[in-house]
Amino acid sequence: MDDRHLHSLLAELGKLKKIRTVIKAISDVILLTDRMLPRAERGRMNEIQLTSLVLHFCAKPAVNAADTRLLLGPLEHASPASQVVFANALQDLHAALPDELMPSAQARLQQKAAITALLNQLVAAEEASYEAQPQR
Repeated sequence: MDDRHLHSLLAELGKLKKIRTVIKAISDVILLTDRMLPRAERGRMNEIQLTSLVLHFCAKPAVNAADTRLLLGPLEHASPASQVVFANALQDLHAALPDELMPSAQARLQQKAAITALLNQLVAAEEASYEAQPQR
């Protein structure tokens, strides 16, 4: 085995390890989020779907509000409070992802800003929902 072949194998193993780390982190997000959701909204997420959504989002050199909203995936129609919990977990997940998943540092910053904007919108919707509830 020559050095170039060995180097390429090691590089591929490194990529696989990073993907494994991402999948584990996504699994942790699902477990954490599911525990905090009302019973009726639990179990809607799965690792494969969320991994696909996150990796597609991270691979984009430029994202918009619609791209970011897609990250809500199966919780798109969940309660505002559940969406806030999940979006907070996504924000933390995105911050922990390896830089190599993003096309550039600029793309990472734009993605972070888009996730923060979505989270701000969801918080505002959750606050409005809470205010609309009859006071006890």
